[in-house]
Amino acid sequence: TRQGTFVTLAEVMDAVGVDAARFFFLNRGVESHLDFDLELAKRQSSDNPVFYLQYAAARCASIMRRGLEGGWISPDECREGLRFAPPSDGELEEDEELLARRLGRFPLVVERAAAAADHMKVINYLMELVESFHNYYQRRRVLVEDRRTARTRLGLVSAFRTVLANGLGLLGVEAPERM
Repeated sequence: TRQGTFVTLAEVMDAVGVDAARFFFLNRGVESHLDFDLELAKRQSSDNPVFYLQYAAARCASIMRRGLEGGWISPDECREGLRFAPPSDGELEEDEELLARRLGRFPLVVERAAAAADHMKVINYLMELVESFHNYYQRRRVLVEDRRTARTRLGLVSAFRTVLANGLGLLGVEAPERM
């Protein structure tokens, strides 16, 4: 700590949880010095990067559950995901298109991260992706009356959740259903 007291990794994990501890250690390049901000790691706000990422995963799961409850999707689609299919007329809002393009970059990001042995590429991508999702979610209602639009948006949310869960999984961090 800043006061010069020694804190073990087990104590850090007890204080902030395994996911936060793991993410905070990973969120520095291997060449970088680590100052572990215990108070930030405990904070449940968008200032805490692992909370920010996990909150997005939980929000998506909640949206999918509400889609099920409202009859927009089936139980299987809620559980296994809904395939994202842009409307046949090609009409996506600009923020939907941006999010879809960013989702499509995931395989390349993983490939480049693996080739460079650089997990920070995945972390940076996920942070950018989640920021895009939060911006999208603030602008667009997902569960709208128009069934086709709602299902398209639910498909985008489902695709986002899958990519986020896979990215977090690569880092050894959970993508929770609820928070």
